[in-house]
Amino acid sequence: MPPSASPLSPHWVQPSHPELIELCLNRDPRTFESSVRSKITLPSGAVFAKLTFPPCTFATKKAYSTVQISRTTHIDLNSDLYYFNHSCNPSLELDVHPDRMEVRVARTRPEGLKVGDELSFFYPSTEWEMAQPFECKCNEKTCRGRIAGAKDMGYDGLAGLFINRFIEEMLREQEATSANYRR
Repeated sequence: MPPSASPLSPHWVQPSHPELIELCLNRDPRTFESSVRSKITLPSGAVFAKLTFPPCTFATKKAYSTVQISRTTHIDLNSDLYYFNHSCNPSLELDVHPDRMEVRVARTRPEGLKVGDELSFFYPSTEWEMAQPFECKCNEKTCRGRIAGAKDMGYDGLAGLFINRFIEEMLREQEATSANYRR
């Protein structure tokens, strides 16, 4: 969660996924260090959870707490999945294609997901333009630094990571527009 955001007060019953997630909540409202850890072991590419309605709901506007699922639509997760942090080397992928709507173990993790692993995803995989950009603190060798959304990263900045189809389409359009502008 970005440092400029105010903490969300959960309005859902916690824990929402007790068989999957261990909540590691930081109750200090001045910091944003809450996280979730896996309670299960799964292979790379396996489905970790489905994004279902309910508990998910369509958001009335983009916010740091929403997930973009198309060019114009954001959802509120309304569950402990909200606590997934960002990482440039994520443990999970949020695939928001309408036919899937699932959270999978990242296919970039040949070792899969183990009990105790922090649950994270690469925020620009779903976000074209972040409501609240932030400086990444994932400390990975592949850290991308400032996270403001896929719009500011281009294909090179997203190389090797899962990104949703609508993000890929928007990147292609951005690239084509930029190429036409340079002519």
